[in-house]
Amino acid sequence: MMPDPRPAHLSSALRLSAVLALALSSLAFAPRSTALAQPAPAAPRPSPVRLMLGVGAEGGGFVDQASGLMGGAQVHAGVHFFGVEIYGLSQAFIGGLTMGSHRGEVQGLWWNSAMLGFGAGPFHLASGPSLDFAWGCSDEQGGADCFHGAPLYGIDGRVALALGSFELSANVHPTFYGHSTVTGITVGIGWVY
Repeated sequence: MMPDPRPAHLSSALRLSAVLALALSSLAFAPRSTALAQPAPAAPRPSPVRLMLGVGAEGGGFVDQASGLMGGAQVHAGVHFFGVEIYGLSQAFIGGLTMGSHRGEVQGLWWNSAMLGFGAGPFHLASGPSLDFAWGCSDEQGGADCFHGAPLYGIDGRVALALGSFELSANVHPTFYGHSTVTGITVGIGWVY
């Protein structure tokens, strides 16, 4: 075996520089590997207290003492706090009666409800009393006969599914006309904040 022609101090210097180069390269990759190991930041949770605003288009029909179809719009505003929701809901419709002795009569409705409910995730359920107004015109025997009704009382029940800013809703709304009741059932789509 032949002796190493390089001096001993040169051989140890090469070893030392190789060790230093390896240590420095491992330090260069250390921050990168630590950053990869950190968990991703969690998505922000919705605030337990927030303002509720919404608008939408609705359509449906009358049942009970009158039968017909209607369409219109709704707006609501209120507050959501820790799962409880308190808001005002206003809905305006125009429609026509399709059956019975008042067939062909045009109806206008305006429902104004004070709603109390709860919301958990995308699901919302509420109900409350309502102050309603109704207008109607009958086109019987070639002449229009219109009337403007006094304020009426009703009850509104509402269920909604909020998918981000998009909302699907359904309402059942009985209005009391003296000793009779006319119930409107509507479904809607809308935008919520």
